[in-house]
Amino acid sequence: MQFRPVKSRTESIVDPQAGFMEFRLDTALGYQEWRGMFAELGVKGTLFNGYMVQSEKEGVQISTTPIQIHLFDGAIYLAPPFEARSYYFEIPRQNVKLGKVYFQIPPDRNAASLDGFKPKRTDMYALDIWAVEGHGEQTIYTLVFEARIKTDEREYHISRFESEQIFR
Repeated sequence: MQFRPVKSRTESIVDPQAGFMEFRLDTALGYQEWRGMFAELGVKGTLFNGYMVQSEKEGVQISTTPIQIHLFDGAIYLAPPFEARSYYFEIPRQNVKLGKVYFQIPPDRNAASLDGFKPKRTDMYALDIWAVEGHGEQTIYTLVFEARIKTDEREYHISRFESEQIFR
């Protein structure tokens, strides 16, 4: 069965002029490239001050809890920063389908000329991870580098994770 991703609400929280890259996480090469991107970004590229869980069943849940992504062969873990023994979410590798990274396009480029482009961590807005669980229900795990998210109840201001905040 062909995977067709549900529409992500992330596009409505990032700059409308944002560029994006997609990774087929259900293939060995796509997952390897995804892990390579995080290896190039370094530890700071794995740390976020907010996330959303977009579920077909439960709608959108937003959290401003700091989180770190860990990528292993068998699963992706979303855990408290620098925590090695506990996690918030385990996304088994067989459930992971697609990854999408949203970023600021540099002034000297346009959306049509992004072939081979690698955004810097400071230019990234957010990333989505599509997973298919249970009876084909899709869940999108959105990790936010920086955004302003307005809901009916409140407005969330999510800033970039800085290592100095650990010592506060």
